[in-house]
Amino acid sequence: MAKKEKEQPGVMIYFGDYDCVADLPDEKLGRLLRTVIEYAKTGADINVFSEDPVMEVAWKFFRSKVEYDFVRYAKKKESRIYANKVKYIKYHPEFGLDPDNPRDVDRIVQDAKGRFIVLDHSLDSLRTSLAAQLANCSTETETEYERRDAVRRAIQEMDME
Repeated sequence: MAKKEKEQPGVMIYFGDYDCVADLPDEKLGRLLRTVIEYAKTGADINVFSEDPVMEVAWKFFRSKVEYDFVRYAKKKESRIYANKVKYIKYHPEFGLDPDNPRDVDRIVQDAKGRFIVLDHSLDSLRTSLAAQLANCSTETETEYERRDAVRRAIQEMDME
């Protein structure tokens, strides 16, 4: 069973944010909160406030806060993954990788179950090599099967190097 990607657990609504909309009637405040949460969960930008300019302004304010939270959460998640890779390198000196070298850290990837795997080459060099191999393939006969077969051959050729 594949490891499930952890999702962002929610959004932050600070007291200062609430103070900006605290004077709204309960019905409008409830609609705004429901819209903010639905946007955070699904990403669907529901334009339900086009008839009310005050609500439209409040919605745009909260939407920008939610989007900022998404970016902040993604950066935090990325830094945690990087830190875990560095820790893995430090606890496994037998691989001969330098935890201070970003290219060495880039060679560590996680499989579907969350286990770390050390690649023979960094991801950048694999991408470059694969792109070069695919560039040599003929693009005139591009059925889906032929494209997949070309990718398979390019990967096999990289493994032989």
